[in-house]
Amino acid sequence: MGAILKKKIEEVCAKSDAVKEVRGKGLFIGIEVKNGDAMQYCRELLKHGVLANDSHGHTIRISPPLVINEEEIDYLVERLEKVLVG
Repeated sequence: MGAILKKKIEEVCAKSDAVKEVRGKGLFIGIEVKNGDAMQYCRELLKHGVLANDSHGHTIRISPPLVINEEEIDYLVERLEKVLVG
């Protein structure tokens, strides 16, 4: 599931001018934003039903439950796209 999640997040982030880098291992994914205000994106994600955290102010930290399935990954990625791409 980690490989699927990271691949889908990378596809969405490639469309966004706000994203500097996507990195991670397994289900623990970090999305580094260029403007250094990751908390702004985390707040927007929360409005869309996705709980995320910022790390060091410039990275959106995605760490879903270990039992996440592909349908839930798609839910997460759709909301990420709304927030990061528009």
